[in-house]
Amino acid sequence: MGAIVSTGLTGMMTGMMTGMMAGMLAGCMAEADDLSIEEQVGLEDDYTPQRGEGAEFEHDATLDPLADRPRKEPPQTGLPQRLGAPEADPLASPPNGHSWSWGSISNIQLNGGPANSTLADPGSTVTVDLDYSLDPAAGGCSGCVSQLVVGFLDGSKQCIYSGIGVASGHATFDLSVSSSGGTYPLWVSPQWQLSCNDALAIANNGPAVGEASVNGHDWGWGNITNVLLDGGYDNTAVTYPAGTVTVNFDYFVDSSAGGCPSCISQIVMGFSDGSTQCLLTGTQSSGHATFDLNLSSNEGTYPLWVSPQWQFNCDDALAIASGGPTVGEAEVTGYCEADNACGDLSVSGGCWCDLECIELGDCCPDGPC
Repeated sequence: MGAIVSTGLTGMMTGMMTGMMAGMLAGCMAEADDLSIEEQVGLEDDYTPQRGEGAEFEHDATLDPLADRPRKEPPQTGLPQRLGAPEADPLASPPNGHSWSWGSISNIQLNGGPANSTLADPGSTVTVDLDYSLDPAAGGCSGCVSQLVVGFLDGSKQCIYSGIGVASGHATFDLSVSSSGGTYPLWVSPQWQLSCNDALAIANNGPAVGEASVNGHDWGWGNITNVLLDGGYDNTAVTYPAGTVTVNFDYFVDSSAGGCPSCISQIVMGFSDGSTQCLLTGTQSSGHATFDLNLSSNEGTYPLWVSPQWQFNCDDALAIASGGPTVGEAEVTGYCEADNACGDLSVSGGCWCDLECIELGDCCPDGPC
């Protein structure tokens, strides 16, 4: 009888302990489920590359040179989606600088201008200016040899610095751009390698810190190329105040490539302080287009910009678009004055046929004004 009672108590205690252990284990598993993978395995948030590895980037643009730019979410229905003006313009120029755990670059200027974007002829050279600051100890490797590699997508690249320890300074160097029309990001790739040659062999892309528009612009789900002004051979023109410039270009759009196969696309172009025009391109199309655009009545140089849109129609797109990446420019010069309609006398005593006078149709015949 005593043996039977003892066996029963032992079974009861075993059952209670098993239930308590199972409850505790379930609770622990529930708490673990609430933690991130990093917290569960105890990973550090700030990973520091070891000697011989490429430096960590805030963004990975290896596969997509436009990865740093915000993307539109596809619509939830089969109807066209009205996007309106995004809070962050996906067509804005890349940020003028980049920082990582042990360094930064800033004040990037292309071709001597104040901005980090520029126009360029196919296969031409662009001069890059920038400031840099490096402290490999902040990345956990005080003895590492640091390099900075900068280049254009589908263009050339340069290693602009290689050394040990803390360093800062200014660099000026030339890079060639692609021979094909489009917009090409200027990227930076900090490295910890033994030399510039090793860094150049590894670095082929990185976060965008500038861009060059080579006679056109590419925005991921479309592009324009072969931008020609006034029937010329390039994307520049000279005209008189309030004059008109004819814009020719080729285009391609595919809304599905941007994640919105049913969205209606428009391409809006215009001159700063001038007029704008809209081309309705549908969901997928390609072709050639010609616009006439009016210029400012004030002298100066005015960029020609492009703004792709997803709106219901051109009226909506024109109401929203007010600027975008530069794809050309027009210089507005002085106009022909009434008391000297044909400009100054030439060396031979004849009249200068100034461009603006030709446009106005009042260039004087050969002879004294």
